[in-house]
Amino acid sequence: MRAAAFSALRAGWEPVGIDLFADWDLDRRATAIRVTEYPDGLAAALVKQDIDGWLYTGGIENFPDLVDRLATRRTLWGNSGATLRSVRDPFLCEKALSDSGVRCPPLAASADGLPTNGSWLVKPCKGSGGHAVRAWQGDMAATDLPTVFFQQRMPGIPCSAVFIAAKSRSVLLGATWQLVGTDWTGAGDFFYAGSIGPWEPQPDLDRQWQRIADAIVPRFGLVGLFGVDAVLDGRMLWPIEVNPRYPASVEVLERAMGMHAIGMHIDACRLGHLPECVPRTRACWCGKAILYAPADVVVPQAFGAFAQQQTESWPWSDLADVPRPGTRIRLGKPVTTVLAEEADEATVRELLKRRVERVKQVLYG
Repeated sequence: MRAAAFSALRAGWEPVGIDLFADWDLDRRATAIRVTEYPDGLAAALVKQDIDGWLYTGGIENFPDLVDRLATRRTLWGNSGATLRSVRDPFLCEKALSDSGVRCPPLAASADGLPTNGSWLVKPCKGSGGHAVRAWQGDMAATDLPTVFFQQRMPGIPCSAVFIAAKSRSVLLGATWQLVGTDWTGAGDFFYAGSIGPWEPQPDLDRQWQRIADAIVPRFGLVGLFGVDAVLDGRMLWPIEVNPRYPASVEVLERAMGMHAIGMHIDACRLGHLPECVPRTRACWCGKAILYAPADVVVPQAFGAFAQQQTESWPWSDLADVPRPGTRIRLGKPVTTVLAEEADEATVRELLKRRVERVKQVLYG
């Protein structure tokens, strides 16, 4: 949510951010409202705001009834509950892609007959950020969530693309490499841990990305910003899932290419407008990495002073999603986000690693 709010600020809007955290860096630049009852507390907070419209970010796509309820109270700039119910159904999404000739990883509704050597994944039907995804090794405890499905694990490099959609059409904004289960961030095996990019335009891969979008946008009525996660196997993209809202990797594209994604999102949702041309030439390589707590921690006062220094620059800084001193964070939970820009991908990756280590030193001593 912080990333989307900052995008709105850069586009000239005055955002109100409502989430579980109301992080310090958001609160110093915009209105930040913390709710303790998630997600139902969002409704009570939202209806009190004098706003032109609202949009949601990661996790809320798992609550389509809530989205529909809130859309009756305030203007929604984003996908409806009906769209969420369909596009977030892995079997409906896979059928739409396959019907358009896009090859997808095989799916299964049950583990019957599946190998237990880790070549398949068990995934929650209502998940976000890779949480609760596990390799299927015959452990029935892995299916203790209310609803799960199984997806064959594809070899290759995790990646994602961001699109903007309106009136059954879409435009590719850019693609990034994903950090997934990256050990130096402390992320769990399949947790989303950040993004690095954007790729230079590549005609063959761009055509594959656009073919994926063309299969799902008119079928599900997607509007505004959305993301597609995939695995790149050589020169072939295997689509893994669709994220029908502002994706985390947008921030990397905005920083590298100078675009105002929230501005485009609002124009697409409110007016049905798509950008005529999106410059795909990057000014630099950019990246973000999420630090997951390597141990329980109470954020020390020293971290507040460190964060003050790291977030002085605007519109871009080296640190984001900053917890307040005194906040208790449990092992394995996200702590904060570091950001970087450099001339090449390898240097960005190394700089992110160094910044993660620096944050750990301040937090843990």
